[in-house]
Amino acid sequence: MGRAVVPLPLKSAAAEGRIAMESQTITADLYPGLALIRWKIVLSNRGGKNIQISLALPKSGSFTHDEISIIKLDSLFDLKISWKGREQMVKTITADLRSSDGYLSLPESYRDSVSQWYGWAVDIPPGSRDTLRLSYAVRTGPAQLARGGNVRRSFFLGFLLEQARAWEGQMQDTELQIDLKGRLLSSQVFGIYPREVFEYDDQGRLYFQISGRNPIRHDDVLMGYDSKDGFDYFADYLQNKDKYDRPINRIQPDSLKTSKMPSGRFDVYPFKEYAILGTLAACLGLAALLVIYLIRRR
Repeated sequence: MGRAVVPLPLKSAAAEGRIAMESQTITADLYPGLALIRWKIVLSNRGGKNIQISLALPKSGSFTHDEISIIKLDSLFDLKISWKGREQMVKTITADLRSSDGYLSLPESYRDSVSQWYGWAVDIPPGSRDTLRLSYAVRTGPAQLARGGNVRRSFFLGFLLEQARAWEGQMQDTELQIDLKGRLLSSQVFGIYPREVFEYDDQGRLYFQISGRNPIRHDDVLMGYDSKDGFDYFADYLQNKDKYDRPINRIQPDSLKTSKMPSGRFDVYPFKEYAILGTLAACLGLAALLVIYLIRRR
């Protein structure tokens, strides 16, 4: 799942850096068992000094959610990250941040449960405004929605949008577009959160937008959907990546042609008394970027 981009709030770094995440745009092609994610984030340096900042994505662990008690993260495939058009070298980092000065700045939903990260570093010149891009594939199931001995086997997709507390200022926009593929229909979505905020159109696209504020924990997205299609899209992707490798372009929704998405609960089980186990779409997007280690002033 996606999580907030966070500069660690070392006091000197926060004072000198003034790094802001201005906006994020997320697009996803969603199939039964597969999601292809593209994440675009605009970062700016509002200070007067060049900053080298270390960023990271959670690699493994779990998180808590308003609708479901515990959700386990799945692996990312073909993770690619670019800064100002240049691909970044990504390393696996082991770092338990629970005893660090920046612990309380991390998103509450997973700051106690993640110790492995995808990490890289970028330079942000003073007064600059540039684009960070992230893409990957993730398996969305089937996974188990379970309470006690009761189990519902289905597919799940999520985005952790909660922001860390160390960025400079407020984010201007968060936009999410999900394109239903592989003969999926909006009627096959049996649960979606947050409720009463998603729109959809007759082309199989779902929309969600936040303007003028930072996303909080209650904005974290979770979607459950069913499919009787027996085709294994994830296995097909691993064998035929070129077939799926195409730009995912965001289309501005036409408010006159969209409808409010029904907000079904993740039914069968009482509120907050179940967990998603096994494979889940762990959309570790840059909204989940964590600035770990340090911000160094040059």
